[in-house]
Amino acid sequence: IPIIPNDDNFYFTTAGRIIPTVTGGTSAIFSALVLYLILRSKSKLKTAYHRIMTLMSIFDFFSSIAIALTTLPMPKDHLYPYSGKSFGSITTCNIQGFVYICGLGGVICSLSTLCLYYVMTIRYGMNEKMLKKFFEPAAYTVGFIITSSIPLLGFFMNWYNPTPFEPYCSLGPYPFECLRDEDVECIRGGVQDSVFRASGVIVTVGIASHIIILTTSMTLIILSVMKAEKKAKNISITTGSTDSTGSGLHNNINNANAPIEIRDDATSAGAGRASQEEDLDLEKWNENDLSAYVLELANRRKMIVGQATMYVGAFLLTWIFTVISYLNESS
Repeated sequence: IPIIPNDDNFYFTTAGRIIPTVTGGTSAIFSALVLYLILRSKSKLKTAYHRIMTLMSIFDFFSSIAIALTTLPMPKDHLYPYSGKSFGSITTCNIQGFVYICGLGGVICSLSTLCLYYVMTIRYGMNEKMLKKFFEPAAYTVGFIITSSIPLLGFFMNWYNPTPFEPYCSLGPYPFECLRDEDVECIRGGVQDSVFRASGVIVTVGIASHIIILTTSMTLIILSVMKAEKKAKNISITTGSTDSTGSGLHNNINNANAPIEIRDDATSAGAGRASQEEDLDLEKWNENDLSAYVLELANRRKMIVGQATMYVGAFLLTWIFTVISYLNESS
């Protein structure tokens, strides 16, 4: 079967094989470390934050292992000139491809869920009971449907094969060139080009939806933090000019609608802590304690924004090149 030559393909080089091995192995180690730290913590899986992080770490661990194995699970007699050796079969290639795609989808959905979790707790003050009863079931159901649909479709369509744009088994017919070259016969996963392109559109829509969720969530979180900081500064200023009864402070808080903002006891869960269940009785707080609490709340929100930014940045650095390569080949 003739194969379109591609001597300049990076994924056929030694570097194209070593880099995924190193990055995939490193990612798997740190995902396992996150799981270890969560399970050794006092709250374990009692908080929504820990449950979401656990799911994300599990998905990332298995997908990273699949990436780190590179060409090893590929069939011994594959047609592409990868630099690494192959010792597998069609079955092992199917397993690697399925775990990789399923893990990728799981990480994307988990990160979207984490971003929405931050919005629910920081922006709207949702506590742990509400998260567990309403938010998590809905998020996990939608995530399961998205995470399982494309991987299962790829399995039944025989699309887990060696491809020229990744050094491990992934989505695509085999050989990939059979979609566009009439002289190349499809051995596995042969379908009309329009069908495969349609699957690419579905993947693209999913990625675009995830980016929209990331962007919108980060915007809402940042706006909420800016609002909290502004109110914290206003309350700090007013505490120095109230009378002995504290009525001036109470009036200033009411005028600023501060109770709506500072009752967000679930914010601490965003930093991996259990939220308080009781309502805050502001009238029993003295001025100094109230001012310190509001400032602490603003600082916590800033810390959570930093965490969310790092999650988003790590995700983009990990997957952006793979996604660009996939979309480029699919087009």
